[in-house]
Amino acid sequence: MSPCRASLVLFLLVLEAACCRIAVAQDPAVGADSVTLRQRLSFLGVSRSPAPVPLLVLIGDHAYPLPTVGEIFDVRRMRAYHPVYVLTVQAEGARPNAAVADEVHSAIARLRASRDVDPRRVYLVGEARGADLVWRLLESSPDDYAAAVAANGRVVGLAGSGRADRIAGVPIWVFQDAESDRVPVEAVRATVGALWAVGSTVRYTEYRDQEPDRWAALRREDRLLAWLFMQSRD
Repeated sequence: MSPCRASLVLFLLVLEAACCRIAVAQDPAVGADSVTLRQRLSFLGVSRSPAPVPLLVLIGDHAYPLPTVGEIFDVRRMRAYHPVYVLTVQAEGARPNAAVADEVHSAIARLRASRDVDPRRVYLVGEARGADLVWRLLESSPDDYAAAVAANGRVVGLAGSGRADRIAGVPIWVFQDAESDRVPVEAVRATVGALWAVGSTVRYTEYRDQEPDRWAALRREDRLLAWLFMQSRD
């Protein structure tokens, strides 16, 4: 490829990414338990496909800046092999998990209604409080999601409650820092064990991480991207 042609291709890729970054409207906060979401929607892909496109929902912890997909996955690889809409969301300030989950669910529903989203391939990824919301969304609407990744998230009462059956059919990859002060590793192991007991294919990666980068464990897992995009609802 000539230098001029290579420059043109690079320019078009940058233009595509810039043009496809869309601001998603936020709902106003009303009342103590109301929720306003910080949201960012982008399209990763070299070109638009006439076929429906998967949706990756990246849920951040409100205590940190809104995450970017590049903190977790190889963006160049995604553009080349896994065209996808990426909806990044997090609550503005501390709010009850139930209220935030309802608002995230509504944001996903609006996007599915307005874009060419493949309803069989909607993926959830969250860390810390974002992972708490992943668990809650899975329990409330398991048939809406093709797969989920939960890192250092808290799910209360799943083990020994019979609730594990409800989400057993959703492929989940759980990441947990064994030295986390936020979530006892024993509780996460019990959750994973409860899912295994009902036939879930949940994957579990436990690690000890001294890095300040909260997404480092996910980024180090080379198989995660391919695993995620393999999953599809029947």
